This record gives sequence, structure tokens and C-alpha cells, in this order.
Amino acid sequence: MTAAGRKRLLDEVQSYPKRRKNGPDPFTISNNDGGTQTNNEGSESPIVPDPHETIRNDTTTQPDIVDSISSNEVEDILRLDLGTKEGLSRTEAFGAFLNAALSDRTSSTRRSRPRQPRFPGVTENTSMTNLERATECLSTLAQTFSSAQRMDFDFERLTKEAPTNGDGGKGKSQWSPLHFAAQRGSARLCQALLDKDAFIDAREDDSWTPLMLAAQNGHYDACCTLIERGADVNAVAEDSHTALLQAVATEKIEVVQLLLSHGADIRAHLKGHSCVEMAAYHSNPDLLRLLIQHDRGGVNAPGDRQWTPLHFTAQFDKEHTLETAQILIDAGANVNYRADLGVTPLFLAVQSNRLDLVKLLVDKGAEINVCTERDITPLERAIGNSNISIIDFLIDQGAWTDHVDRRGFNIVHIGAMQGDVAVLERVLKTGADIEASSTDGKKLRPIHVAINNDNEEIALTLLEHGAQP
Repeated sequence: MTAAGRKRLLDEVQSYPKRRKNGPDPFTISNNDGGTQTNNEGSESPIVPDPHETIRNDTTTQPDIVDSISSNEVEDILRLDLGTKEGLSRTEAFGAFLNAALSDRTSSTRRSRPRQPRFPGVTENTSMTNLERATECLSTLAQTFSSAQRMDFDFERLTKEAPTNGDGGKGKSQWSPLHFAAQRGSARLCQALLDKDAFIDAREDDSWTPLMLAAQNGHYDACCTLIERGADVNAVAEDSHTALLQAVATEKIEVVQLLLSHGADIRAHLKGHSCVEMAAYHSNPDLLRLLIQHDRGGVNAPGDRQWTPLHFTAQFDKEHTLETAQILIDAGANVNYRADLGVTPLFLAVQSNRLDLVKLLVDKGAEINVCTERDITPLERAIGNSNISIIDFLIDQGAWTDHVDRRGFNIVHIGAMQGDVAVLERVLKTGADIEASSTDGKKLRPIHVAINNDNEEIALTLLEHGAQP
């Protein structure tokens, strides 16, 4: 490279702009009507717990690119010294160089990422700069060389994976061949490795056993082989995972049945969530029926934030939500159980716009006028969603139309906030007070709310129905 070309590259690297913080987490439910909980600093966190952590309150943050990269440092990047160091092979020296190059830039280029989300949101803020791409390339090369060096292993030592110092094998930080065979579902290879005295309950970095990996991936034959050869079906990893929890989380019904038939503990919990809760969250009727046969009491067992399986079912609009809810109710689920923040299954069904589920819950005795701790009724939640069908149903079932929350807002205030004329007119037909004033010191009437939200049509509708200017 010519001197002029080198200078241009130096200038380009040093001119890279800083990357600032991302926007909000795409999985955070953001509303101010009972769907979120606000902390003292004013930031919002979802009231909706999730056993698989797909709804998180931590954003993917792009770090700032350090401005202080000196010319000498950039020169070192450009001038790759591939000469061997004393005592090292050429390959080892290159691997050492890659690790050294990365170590100086780890703090400035590492990106804080959540676990891989089930429903990933990709925004423009997730794009990488050229420097970040270069760093990832270096990281990939370093991992490749590290893997190549590990290929020279002692097969007998790795296959045995015998426990040392009474730690049950937890001291082993790398996967054994049996882990790989189990993950890939090769029952034949698992059998061969075990015949060579491979340690059947070997632990990898997070203390997962081969059976956990086979169960997670739904490899029935591999699971059978491992269980028949004496694998511990109730082994618990450091992160509380068990083989059964993994099979339930990934909806591997045949493997779940196999594990239960061999004594797997159905009462195991993962971060406060039970197997029944996970099946309810997935709205998987077949899996749920199987689990309830072994743990009928689990249908009302509260988990994280005191949510029951019925809360998890009502949380989202899924294909088999109604059938799943019916199974839980038939098994004795409490339709009026109040979780943290006073949230009931009916409130969540209204929030997810499931009229069929709302009707089922009301038919099974759900109380329609239970308020959340933020003083929000199911009807007010439906108005906030602008869902005419649910609004009509709840009003027909006797929902309060004269309820006033702690701020003095009534259903006309809420209708004025949404910008839907049809919803507002339906609300006004109930006879709710069009002149109600808030009690928070601002004395806001619905027409104030409409104008403040730039809802001209709503304001005109209120005036047509007699609102005072």
C-alpha cells in the first residue's frame, strides 16, 4: 500500500462517527392504561412476564466507537506481523496475534445483546459500522484458529469425562463428544461413546448434560439411549434447566412423555415458571393435557409476578388460545385470580382483543368490573383498544359505565384519547358524563383531552353531543 493510500485509510478509520444508543426495546408493551408498570424514574417496564424472555426491558445497545484510536494503533492493525514468535508455530503465533488485537478493543466494540429473541426486531440501529464489522471478522478468525488448535485432543480423556474431586464433572468447561452426539440426535454414536466408557452425565460450560441437549432438540431415540444407559433425568444445570423443562419449552411432546414415564420431576421450575405455565404460554393443547395428567394442581400455581397458567394463555392472540383456556378451566383454573398489579385473565383477554376468550371467561364466572391496581376496568381497557365488539359485549354484560378512576377520568375521557369517532359515539350512548373533570388539579374535561391530542374530529363530535366549549 502506498503512503497516500495508508493515510487515506487512517483518516477514514479515525473519522468514523460515534454510534449512540438505540431506541426502545421492540418487545416492551408501551401504554399508560394498565399495560405497563412505571418506576420512580418514569421508565416503563412491561407487566407481562414471559418464561422465554422474549419480552425484556433491556435494549440492544450499540456502544460508542472510541475516538482515541491512535495512529500507531491503526498502523498496527494495517501492518500484520505474521512472523513467528519464539517457541510458537506460525499458526499459533497468528492465533495469538488475533487474540491480542481483539483484547485491546473488546471494551469499545462489544455489543450488549439480549438472548436471541423469539420474535427479533431489526431496526436501523442494529446495523454495524465498518470498524465493528472488521472487529467481528477478527473475532471469527480467532475462534476458527482456536477451534483448529482444539482439534488435537485426547479422545480417551474427553470421552471418559469422569468426575473429579467429587464435583460431578462440573469442572469440565467444554463439550464432550457425547454432548455433540446428543445434540445432533445420533443414538448410534451415543451408544458407541458410552460403550467406550464416556461419562453419561458429563457437564459442559453451563453444566448441561447430554440428555438436556437431546431433549431440547427433540431427539427421541437419543434420549431413549441415554435414559436406558442410566442418564439422570432430573439433573439440574446451574441455570436451573432440566431435560424436562427444555423439552416442554421447545414443545417436544414425545420426549416430554418419555421423560415423565421415567420419573422426571414435573414440579421443576425455570426462573419461577413451571412446565404447565410454559405449555399454557405456547397455547399447546396436546402438551398441556399431558402435563395436567401428571400435575393437575399446577393449573392454579402462581409463577413469576403471581401469574397463573391461565394468565399466560390470555396474554397473546394465538391459534389455540381458546382451546388451551378451556382445558385449564375444565381442570379447575381460577378465572378470577388476581396477579401482581391486580391483573386478571379477563383483563389480559380484553387487552389481546380476544372476544371469544372474553366470552368464555365471562361465561365461566369472570368478574367484569374488577379494577387493576391502577384503577382500570376491562371496559376501559377495551375502549383504549378501540375494540367495538368487546365494548358492546362488556356493556351488555353490565360493565360499569360510570366508573371514575383515581385521576377523575371516566370512559368519555378515555374515548376522547383514542381518536376513534365510532368508539366515542358508542361510549356517549351509555350516558356517561361528557363534562366530567379530572381531579388531579388540572380539571381536564374530555374536550380538553381531545384538543390536546390533536383529535379534531373527536373534539367536534363532543361539541355536537353537547360538550361545553
